Amino acid sequence: MSLNNLANALQSLHERDGDIDALNKAISLNREALALCPALHPDRSSSLNNLGNTLQARHEHVGDVDALNEAISLHCEALALRPAPHPDRPQSLASFADGLLSQFEQNGVVEATDFANCPLTVL
Repeated sequence: MSLNNLANALQSLHERDGDIDALNKAISLNREALALCPALHPDRSSSLNNLGNTLQARHEHVGDVDALNEAISLHCEALALRPAPHPDRPQSLASFADGLLSQFEQNGVVEATDFANCPLTVL
């Protein structure tokens, strides 16, 4: 939890000052936090979502397409861990949609990504 909190603080610093080093450190800390949350850990979905959000911020700041693609995959994985009526499912759906929108804005299409394992139903 502390790694996530520190990562969130660094991401906020990036949002305030545009400090790319703070964002890169936030990504690194979110990766460490995720590594501490194995498949059945109750905080895994939050760690997936946090890392996805920082990677999306990296894409927005420097245009890193790989970061965006990874973010979309992470948000999809978080959705699988947050089935309806999970209270954090709307947050995961919004983050996933933001990633797809960024992808569309970048190249005019949503890439032919395999969403077969991504539970997109709202109900």
